Parts: sequence; structure tokens; C-alpha cells
Amino acid sequence: MEIGCAIGSVTINNTTHQAAFNAGNQLISFNGQALTYDANGNRLSDEKYNYAWDQADRLVGVTKKGENQPFVTYTYDEDNRRLSKKVNGQITNYHYDGDSIDVLYETDTNGQVLRHYIYSDDNIRLAMKSGKNTVYYHYNGHGDVVALTDENGQQVASYTYDAWGNALTSEAKTELAKSNPYGYAGYTYDAEIQQYYLMARYYHPAHGVFTSLDPDPGDEDDPLTMNGYTYADNNPVMNVDPDGHWVWFAAYDAYKTYKKTKSWKKAGWAAAKSAATSAAFGGAFKVLGRGLKFARSVYKSRTSVIGLSKRIKYTNTVANRMSNPSKYIPKYYVANTIKYGKKAADTGVKGLKKYINKSAYSSMYKNGKKYKLKVVYNRFTKRVYHTHYYK
Repeated sequence: MEIGCAIGSVTINNTTHQAAFNAGNQLISFNGQALTYDANGNRLSDEKYNYAWDQADRLVGVTKKGENQPFVTYTYDEDNRRLSKKVNGQITNYHYDGDSIDVLYETDTNGQVLRHYIYSDDNIRLAMKSGKNTVYYHYNGHGDVVALTDENGQQVASYTYDAWGNALTSEAKTELAKSNPYGYAGYTYDAEIQQYYLMARYYHPAHGVFTSLDPDPGDEDDPLTMNGYTYADNNPVMNVDPDGHWVWFAAYDAYKTYKKTKSWKKAGWAAAKSAATSAAFGGAFKVLGRGLKFARSVYKSRTSVIGLSKRIKYTNTVANRMSNPSKYIPKYYVANTIKYGKKAADTGVKGLKKYINKSAYSSMYKNGKKYKLKVVYNRFTKRVYHTHYYK
């Protein structure tokens, strides 16, 4: 057993499992089965699979234990969005809405459209269409997909989950409903590996952790955020993690949506022509917070950026901004912008400071939309004076 190892029990779906974690917060044993990792913190093996990762720490292949070839492979674009998934020879290609991270439609090997999706102005997934058939999504207050209805308002699918996203019940009556890939917290569910794809990382609900390390080292004032594998700060009832990078407070987002629309019905799925209701919040939860996500440069020189992020200090003004969930930016991405962003002089100061302060520019995604990110910092001390994202 490793030095610094913590051993205990984990209860998931009313079943108690024995788990062990090392000093790096990696799950290294689950019910007596060993798990291994590479030097970058990516899971290499567990009780079922062996995993392959590329140089950008993206999952590219999964092989069943005892076999030599992967049964599922993935490809990504330069913005780290998943472009394709190949499962036992069957390929699904993903096409996005411009620069956003919303899947607009999916095609097969021959370019035939399999499914396409309809979204609200707030990036809530409202409906899935295939040929002449359409199903509409219904959400609970946590943002889970709990039902699908057809054009006649008839329920054609229903789902329930435990707090960590493991399916308790799942029933689908039509072929289109059976093909639905979205479920718990609105995440993409990869049934072939029993994991959720959260854009930046993959989440393993049976283990309750991510399978790769969060590049953001967290905040020393909030030790829980420094655990690079925990899902939703270990509080999946109140929190969600839309893109694998940062946590959103579920009830807060639901309330914001309600305040904006003055109607739980409008907030969730009324635009999808639906008349049913689901749970106390109806469909009001705005599931797609779509937190921060950079282009490929986020993953370059991972170690040096993480090291820089630990040295960065904020002024009181910036620290106060970061305490606001709507303005918060993980330190990793601030550090990445400082290290790899386009540099310019700080035009907001005069005298010697204009030679000391620098502005750096990069890009980020929020709510499914692409923004520019500006960071003003001291080039010697790396103290950050200002952060701002804009169109």
C-alpha cells in the first residue's frame, strides 16, 4: 500500500464499496481491484478497462481487460471538442454550433444525419430529432433528464438516478428514445464505458470521481478544490460540473433562470411545446452552465502552467471578483493566458508601471459561447490586477 494512502468505504446506490486513495487523491483500489495512473494523473487501468491518452491528456481509446485492441476510440478538434466516437466499428461524428460546445447534429460513417438537437437561447437542450420523429427533454431541479415525450405529449422514456449519476431506472419505448445520449445533469452518457463525457474530462459515476486530473490546482483557502479528482466538490446533490473544469451551484442557477423568465415552465422546456411537469422545479434548471474551456493551448506545458498558477496572487479587487460565481475563472486558465496568451503593454497605466505590467489575451467558453479573455499582471511578480472576458 502506498505511503499516505487513505482507506475507507464508499456507499453508492445503497451499496457499500471498499476504496483506497493515495496521497495524490487518486483512487487506487476499488473493492480490491487495483487502479493505475500515468505521470500526468490520467487513469491507465481499473477493474474493467485499460485507457489510452494522447499528449494533450485526452482519452483516445478504451480496451477491455484481457483484450489487445480498443473497442472504443475518440478523436477531438483543436478546441478539444470531441469530433467522433467509434464503438465496435460504428462511428458517430459530432457537429457543433459554430464555436460553441453544443452538439448541433450527429452523423454516421457515410455522412447521414443520425440525430440533431434544438436549443433555447440559454443553451438548454430542448428536443432531439431524427427523420420525422421528435422527442422533447424534461428536467428536474438538478438538471437531470427525467423524461422524454413525443410530438403528442406521450411519455416515451423515463429515468431516475442516484446522487452520483448512476441510473436507478431507465425505460425507453421508441427507437429514438433509446438512442438518447443525455441523462444525469444533462451530461453525455457513454453507455459503452459507463461514464459521462464532460467536455474536458470523463466522470465515472460508479466510482464517484473523474478519471483524469483537473488542471486547475484549486484554491488554498478552499482545500476541497485542491483535490483534482472529486466530482462537484463531493456534493453532487447541490452542485453540477458542466464541463469538467468547475462546479456550479444547481439551485442558484435554477433560481437565476426563474428570475429571468418569471416562470419555471418557460425556464425549462415550455419552448419545446411540452405540457408535462417534472419534480418540484419543473424543467427550470439551466443545466448548461458551460463553464470555462480553452483551446488546445490549455494543455500545453501542463506542469509549468500548474506551477505558475500556484504562484499567482490576486489583488483584493480581483479576489472579490473571483468570489462571484458568474465572474470566477480558475487560476489554471489565468496562468495559461499569462504564459501562452498574446502579450501587449498595459495601456491603463503610465510611467514605470507600463514597463512592469503586461496584458495577456486568450479565449474562453462560457454558456456555450466564445469570449476573449484579458489578464493584466505584473510581469515579474505575476500578481494579477485585472481579469475580464468579453465578446
